[in-house]
Amino acid sequence: MELGGNAPFIVFDDADIDAAVDGAMLAKMRNGGEACTAANRFHVANSVREEFTEKLVKRMSEVTLGNGLDESATLGPLINNKQLQKVTELVSDAVSRGATVAVGGVAPGGPGNFYPATVLADVPADAILKEEVFGPVAPITGFDSRRRRASPTTPNTGWPPTCTPGRWTVRCASPRPSNPGWSASTAA
Repeated sequence: MELGGNAPFIVFDDADIDAAVDGAMLAKMRNGGEACTAANRFHVANSVREEFTEKLVKRMSEVTLGNGLDESATLGPLINNKQLQKVTELVSDAVSRGATVAVGGVAPGGPGNFYPATVLADVPADAILKEEVFGPVAPITGFDSRRRRASPTTPNTGWPPTCTPGRWTVRCASPRPSNPGWSASTAA
């Protein structure tokens, strides 16, 4: 039984960045980020963080917010107003602590529980990295050491590391044998 979690999405320095962004879009935006196994925090090697962030921002900026009955909409509303408030508060808190809004970040207002596809860059260790977001927000933080790639948070039930095939993919998944591990990568 899957009951929720705080899945990290990890991009190592040897990852195919285009494949990582494709994987990030699937892992984050499936069901508008309101899936219990959605990636909630993005740990990206500092050596590739700028490139990954730029490409993810481009893709997220192409997401069209709107009513699910509108054929041009690719992202619908959040489940209810309480969830809209939670997402808004998590983003506001991250920004107040130093995160930068790269795209999105502000609910459009008006009727409906709409929140845009959002990327936060340079996110410090704060609530948005420790809580399940349950919305279309991708908070990105960097790391220098593969061994210190993701800090402990609430229990993970989905765990989607992204890197090229090899020993680091295995090392990502091996500490969490009871949880699903995803690896978006390309064959070398």
